[in-house]
Amino acid sequence: MSRAFMIALGVLLCAACADSSGRGPSPRLDAGPGPDAGPGSDAGPMCAAGEIECDGACTDTSTDRDHCGACGSACAVGEVCSGGTCGLSCGGSTPMLCGDACVDTSASSTHCGGCDSPCVAGEVCSGGTCGLSCGGSTPTLCGDACVDTSTSRMYCGADPTTCAGGTVCASGEACAGGTCGLTCGGDLTNCSGTCTNTDFDPGNCGACDTACAAGEVCSGGSCSVSCGTGLTNCSGTCTNTDFDPGNCGACGTACASGSVCSSGSCSVSCGAGLTSCSGMCTNTNVDRGNCGACGTTCAAGSVCSSGTCTVSCMTGLTNCSGTCTNTGVDRGNCGACGTTCAAGEICTGGTCTVSCMTGLTNCSGTCTNTSFDPSNCGACGTACAGAEACVSGTCRPLGGGGFTGMTGSTWEVVTAVGQRGLQAWVPAGETYMYLGSGTGFRRHDIAAMTTSALAAPPSSLAGWGSPALLLGDIWEIVPPNILRYDIPTNTWATVRSDVAGSSTAAMTVVDDAGMLWSYRSGNVLIRYDAVANTITEFPTGASATSQTRLGYDATTNSIYFGGAFGAGFHRFDIATSTVTTMAPHPEGGLSDTFCADRSGHIYAAGGCGGPTMFQYDIATNAWARIPDLPTSGCNGSCSVHADGWLYVEDMGTSSHRIQLF
Repeated sequence: MSRAFMIALGVLLCAACADSSGRGPSPRLDAGPGPDAGPGSDAGPMCAAGEIECDGACTDTSTDRDHCGACGSACAVGEVCSGGTCGLSCGGSTPMLCGDACVDTSASSTHCGGCDSPCVAGEVCSGGTCGLSCGGSTPTLCGDACVDTSTSRMYCGADPTTCAGGTVCASGEACAGGTCGLTCGGDLTNCSGTCTNTDFDPGNCGACDTACAAGEVCSGGSCSVSCGTGLTNCSGTCTNTDFDPGNCGACGTACASGSVCSSGSCSVSCGAGLTSCSGMCTNTNVDRGNCGACGTTCAAGSVCSSGTCTVSCMTGLTNCSGTCTNTGVDRGNCGACGTTCAAGEICTGGTCTVSCMTGLTNCSGTCTNTSFDPSNCGACGTACAGAEACVSGTCRPLGGGGFTGMTGSTWEVVTAVGQRGLQAWVPAGETYMYLGSGTGFRRHDIAAMTTSALAAPPSSLAGWGSPALLLGDIWEIVPPNILRYDIPTNTWATVRSDVAGSSTAAMTVVDDAGMLWSYRSGNVLIRYDAVANTITEFPTGASATSQTRLGYDATTNSIYFGGAFGAGFHRFDIATSTVTTMAPHPEGGLSDTFCADRSGHIYAAGGCGGPTMFQYDIATNAWARIPDLPTSGCNGSCSVHADGWLYVEDMGTSSHRIQLF
């Protein structure tokens, strides 16, 4: 049975299934019902995922020239719609122009493998080949299309087996690793949802939406006339001075009326192998303006070869299925056409490699934080011994090797920080200490002893909390939110807003594995993995829901916690998830001033109204008094700097420090 017959049969069967309105079944298998328009109203057609209704019909505004990017936004004559943006050429996820529409011939059931090559009824298009099931680089069937849910803008992050739960990326976003975002890796730039190299893209030359004129190419981010071998740029026009009667032998040398230019000299006839086209001797085998015959002009971006127009790519680019691309950085054609990098990888130098987020290092194909990874401490391959922990990129012995527990004899006065909520742990070498509570957020320059106000958070910080430094950013967990502060840009972001329970004004601390810890109502410890963006909860059974104090100790790999002014003081063993009640504070309960040196010691002020300060020794499960504070530590906070100082502030009005050894 012929392929054409099967196509015709499929059309007849679809026509027989149409309802009385003449509208056939939805072309998408997973199209859900549209919004309820209310009784007696016309709800319009049920559109597939990734489509919207425009003028009573379902359409994909990412490729529809009449509704490009939005209903009614029509492209001009000669333009096409690609990625929801009008332009002179197709690109991104729909690189091939078929008719007047930009399509992806690797997944289009009507243009499978090439324009006007439809699949028969019951078949799907996967990898540019019609078949009964999806596979290869587009393994998931979503509606009637085979897609890669890790990169598909229409089904971003959908279940690779069922296509459930996906997201349609917004205009201007791209899908990478199953997540919609505005960032392209390597040397690529996100232009209207398409990652492109603005050094070479004629539609986005030097910057998005900067299009080169017809006849120009984009080189090094600048539009310019590009003349091929044998051609000369005469006043902005590429011409062959061997045959151009207006520039015969040299620019500006014109032949007299009735003569032609042959081999750079004016004469009355053309030489062997040349044809006179409008008085100009030309080789129709290679002339783009007269390809194969006089007047046959090749389109922009193509050359004339053996009398036929073909795609031409400038130096450094490769023709992959009709698209010029840089295989040195193209994730879909990395090193060679058709070689696709896996999710989470980028193409660098023609090789797919793991792409690690800021603060992480690629160690043998694994992204890790060398500040905390005992197998890659400070640098890839630097492993700590069995009795050592990796602290701030340095291997330190367990059992109190970082700090001995000895302190100085007197407290020094430092400039008042003006804010409650000190960062409880400051890694070695850091020059700033961050602090905040409520909507106030500040940075303290440790060397200059000056404090400056920073951008306010989008929602309140914990009233008696502490921010934590991780992956080069400042973090704080305040249920229901997880907040992140970007230090270079002085901007905040709400990373998550689905943390269960309510806030207990708890501190936020970070462990040696790079995990954030805090506490919520219901007596539950919270652990947040910032790299995987996952939350894990650990019910403790211990009451500590009033201004919960937390500290991390590397020698026992444990979280020590308790409620302010409560008698309970507890240890949570991270490895076993067990809770143990420890010796209570000598004055009956913890105050707000509480921090750990990660070397076997906890520091906590005495009860309100007095200046007492205590050190808890984890090895002996005992408290001991250290030099008294110059002021009360009741409503303050404290911070241990790995360079050897313990800082304490009282309501932001006074600040002091004492040396640790």
